Amino acid sequence: AALVNFVGDMLFVGSSHPWIGGAAGAAWATVFSQYAAVALFARWLTSSAKKRASSASSAMPTTPPPSDTPSINLSDAIMEMTGKPTSRGESRRTQLKDDMVSFPSKNNANAAADGQQTPTPESAAVHSKLFHVLRRAKQASNPKHEKTSPIAFLSSLRRKKQSGNGGKDDATSKPSEPSFSVRGFLKNKFSILDLVRLPDRDIVKEFSPYVMPVTSTQFGRVSGYVAMSHVVASSLGTVSMAAQQVVVSLFYCLCPIADSLSLTAQSFVPGIMEHEVSRDRAMALRKTIVNFMKAGGLMGAAIVAAVLAIPLISGFFTSDAAVVALVNSVVPLLAGFFIVHGWMCSAEGLLLGQTDLGFLGKMYAAFCVAVPWLMLRVKNGVLSGTRPAQLSSVWQIFLGYQLFRVVAWVGRVAQLQRRTERAAEKAVPAF
Repeated sequence: AALVNFVGDMLFVGSSHPWIGGAAGAAWATVFSQYAAVALFARWLTSSAKKRASSASSAMPTTPPPSDTPSINLSDAIMEMTGKPTSRGESRRTQLKDDMVSFPSKNNANAAADGQQTPTPESAAVHSKLFHVLRRAKQASNPKHEKTSPIAFLSSLRRKKQSGNGGKDDATSKPSEPSFSVRGFLKNKFSILDLVRLPDRDIVKEFSPYVMPVTSTQFGRVSGYVAMSHVVASSLGTVSMAAQQVVVSLFYCLCPIADSLSLTAQSFVPGIMEHEVSRDRAMALRKTIVNFMKAGGLMGAAIVAAVLAIPLISGFFTSDAAVVALVNSVVPLLAGFFIVHGWMCSAEGLLLGQTDLGFLGKMYAAFCVAVPWLMLRVKNGVLSGTRPAQLSSVWQIFLGYQLFRVVAWVGRVAQLQRRTERAAEKAVPAF
């Protein structure tokens, strides 16, 4: 895709046509590179890799499996048993549900036939309490007992890596399994017509709760940048426009560094939330939050160090002294923005990982109105002559927007954690 973008720039930017050359040509090159990326991803997902025999297996003769051995595709079986009601395998899904429902009654009938007493709800409750007590006693007596939380699992892996063998397999260890790849995941399951075909009603019903929160979040994010660009271009003059272009270019280069924390949290936290409500889950979630906040603080400090170096390199972007001065005047505001950006991204990822979309959607819907309104007040003051402003004026508003976000996000994460811990306390059986 990058190669397509480079070739497109070479072909289009130098053209004299107003719809193809110059900035329009660069935009067209970017568009074509995006389509090329989509095509590459589609090919990767719909075509499987050719199997290559390893050197070890090729050197050793192997006995082929019997020709009458049946081949079972577990992936298709799982997809069939967990598919939507209108998909293939409806009869088998119905039979599985009936078996699951009738399983307790069959066990009770077998117990009665063997002369055993059918368990009552009171005895079942006692058994549940005893199970929890025995589990805690087992964990206390066996330090090497593996807990169910992902944090404990990762800690155990780290301890194994730090052991005497350094994490390497010894002669008695089992051979490692082949790594998993998503290549060919959509083979024989995807066609070009799927891109224009309307989804099924059950799929629409499943995704409809996310439409408004996600849409309002995106509008809330974009509205601030659009309002800022509009105010700078319409009221602050050409020098401020040039300085804004330099500042925004540096800003967009630094933002994705901390955004990776949000993506990581969105991938990691759902694995914790899938576990049943327990103290282990609450403690694992608390530890995860603390670790992400630590990483956010370190990430913010690293980005601020890069921001403080902007006055040293701003002269490479322009030779105009007035533009350089305006760029440097925004550096303290950028430092204030990025010092908390790691915490903001971590907290937002933790909220998304816990599917707290309603809170984020409502907050960004409010930002979609508040931030542009504050930006337009700067424009009205400049045009009316009652309030002089410069480039730092719009960035001051943006800094306030960032500080409000980080306080709200971190406060919400703490509130959800308190709810999780209270639910875990109620879930533990008491005598």
